Amino acid sequence: MNKLVLILSSLVLMQSFAQDSTLQYPIHDYYDFTDKRDSPMNLWPSGVNTTVVYNEETGMYEIFQMIGGINYRFPTAMTLEEYIAWQRSESMKNVMRENVNEDNNQEHGKNLIPGLNIKNEAFDIIFGGDEINIRPQGSAELSFGVNISRYDNPVLPIKQRRVTTFDFQQRINLNLVG
Repeated sequence: MNKLVLILSSLVLMQSFAQDSTLQYPIHDYYDFTDKRDSPMNLWPSGVNTTVVYNEETGMYEIFQMIGGINYRFPTAMTLEEYIAWQRSESMKNVMRENVNEDNNQEHGKNLIPGLNIKNEAFDIIFGGDEINIRPQGSAELSFGVNISRYDNPVLPIKQRRVTTFDFQQRINLNLVG
């Protein structure tokens, strides 16, 4: 009996805490599949298989989410109009993701320094090609700081007993691979 009371009180406490707390970057959980919000902060399991099935008896589209053969969530039912609107919004999201990924892949393949083409047969034989690609690699490290020194020397004037200096260190490593 005590365990049951403890479990029920902890559930009530967790629910009240979840409703009262607000995070700067909230993590949303959904009960209806159409309310799912995409965010980098929400980590959805990768093994969830989503299937859409038309139920002829009810005339509704049902969305099932399963991990393996077990239902992960309760199914979501939609009318034809709701399903078309949901499908349209999902298609728009997918097209936008594909465009962004395509742009990122195009930018990723570009070098800062364009390749050099040397049209020389001897160069081709020696190095195995007539193009030179130069790839810069490296790192830059900057360190900022403040040093404050205090001297308790009565001979020095009061303004010279405390000395503040700025500390700036830099380390740059650059490699060119060709």
